[in-house]
Amino acid sequence: MKAAVQGLLGALAIAAILGTTAEAGPLEEGIDAYHEKAYAKAAELWRPLAEAGNAPAQYLLGSLYVEGNGVEHDDATAFMWFQRAANQGDAAAQYNVGASYAGGRGVQK
Repeated sequence: MKAAVQGLLGALAIAAILGTTAEAGPLEEGIDAYHEKAYAKAAELWRPLAEAGNAPAQYLLGSLYVEGNGVEHDDATAFMWFQRAANQGDAAAQYNVGASYAGGRGVQK
């Protein structure tokens, strides 16, 4: 799962570099913070976006909960964020929802 997170972060970083705006937004700032291992800052930046329905932020915030980086490790909270992103069509989140069910992590057995 960690490789999937890193792959998504790399893709988002490339998209941010190739984007049309010169200013970085909270999603991109969170990615930068993640790469600098400032996980709590990344969570702080992504949480409002995730709560507003931003699927990439929901996925990334869920990933922090799975890893216990910047937030307390909590598989149930991770699953909640993955499921919200998955419901919007985020493929990586859909994979993690399936993996959570398969592994019994964050879901009722």
